[in-house]
Amino acid sequence: TYVPKSTVSGSTFDWISAVVYGAATGNTVSGNGTITNTLINGSRTDSAVVVYTITPTSNGCTGEPFSLRVKVMPLPEIASQRLKDTICSNTTVGITISSTSTNVSYLWTSVVTQGAGVTGNTSITTATANPNITDVLVNNGNVVAKVVYTIRIFGPSGCEGDTKKDSVYILPKVSQAVAGPDQLLCNQSSANLTANTPLIGVGKWTQYGGPAATITNANVPNTTVTGLVGDNTYKFLYTIDDGTGCAPTIDSTIIVNRPDITTPHAGRDTTICDMTAVANNILILRANAVTRSFEAATWKLVSQPAGSNGVFSSLTDPNATFSFDKPGTYKLVWQISNDAGCTPKTDTVTIKVYVKPVAGAVILGQTNVCAGTDVTFTSPSYTG
Repeated sequence: TYVPKSTVSGSTFDWISAVVYGAATGNTVSGNGTITNTLINGSRTDSAVVVYTITPTSNGCTGEPFSLRVKVMPLPEIASQRLKDTICSNTTVGITISSTSTNVSYLWTSVVTQGAGVTGNTSITTATANPNITDVLVNNGNVVAKVVYTIRIFGPSGCEGDTKKDSVYILPKVSQAVAGPDQLLCNQSSANLTANTPLIGVGKWTQYGGPAATITNANVPNTTVTGLVGDNTYKFLYTIDDGTGCAPTIDSTIIVNRPDITTPHAGRDTTICDMTAVANNILILRANAVTRSFEAATWKLVSQPAGSNGVFSSLTDPNATFSFDKPGTYKLVWQISNDAGCTPKTDTVTIKVYVKPVAGAVILGQTNVCAGTDVTFTSPSYTG
């Protein structure tokens, strides 16, 4: 819109127009008063020029014509290309914007129009020359989500061109696989697996280590495995896949099946006949040693004479020494256990201790007796 003006009050204006350059349309060939043409540049790359020649008239006198030169800038066109219409969660949206015009810039906004829990979508409020939208979209919901991008383009003069809309669908994330805790078993032939039931996708068990075992139903999260043998380690993978080509989630669990605990041998029962306070009051034990790294053995004193104080030099040495201080019967247990908490095995060795015999004085009750008469002897100070 253009309103002609003059320093002469009451002037009127007649005008004519012509396109002198480019592919402009919308100009009225002639008219008077205010110019209200809507000019359109048919080119997307080149500007156009329309010239209006305006002649003022006042009191019947025609004034000097003057020109109004209007440059019509081209409106830039816009195009865009997506890597995919539907993407996996946690994937780059991959929209590339292009234009046949040069020196253009872009703005875009994004709105989630379907689903919930989508993160990563952005809106640009300051024009940028970067033609790539690289948002990484994450769908935390349980259904397919949709994000709509509205893209605007601006030419070098600031004129806004076309608007383009791009819709991207985001698949929900595959449920995270949780295979369950590792297991430490006691010489079992079977075990229960304890994976999670997926909300998105289907879970499946596979074995990737150890002797071959039988998975009862590979598609059941809490299936059983059979055919286990002691003293072996079994490794299983639990994979959840939704069948869309998106990355599956994987977790593993390990079953360690301990063998039967080593049979303990505490040694032969022993009798000590000549214990004194300073001699023959220590015994070297002769139990079997533990050779497996996951087993441990220990000595226990389960019974001893009243008031005695039996002591081991080491509770874990199969050849420890055992010290005793009173005569009587001592019962020692050699116990072997393992890291799986299996029922320990034990063996008992019995030590019978006697003090050293000591002869005492013999006292004769009578020195002279008749033939055939009983004689009484006493020995009040003997030991043994």
